[in-house]
Amino acid sequence: MHVFELLIALAAIGLLVSGLMQSRIAAKLQSHYPGESAFLGKDGKFNYAPIIWLVSGDYRSLNDPQIDSWARVARVALLVGTLALLLFFALLAYGRYRARLM
Repeated sequence: MHVFELLIALAAIGLLVSGLMQSRIAAKLQSHYPGESAFLGKDGKFNYAPIIWLVSGDYRSLNDPQIDSWARVARVALLVGTLALLLFFALLAYGRYRARLM
């Protein structure tokens, strides 16, 4: 059971850190790059454009070292959180499969 708790905690921490970094990036974009911020959408409405912008590496076109470092942290945290969630659900499905066989 400890593995499941660890995976849930890792996923939660990873996705939380990614969200916080994306929030910092959005705040800087609104103040320094209003055109790019308008392209990504308004706060309060969830859309996939900021996540795609982050994962695809389009943030590099801004040539801002602070955004680059925040985006690197957000990308790693998103990767860790997503992988932990996928592994959690895979282990959960495997456990249900094994329970049916018995």
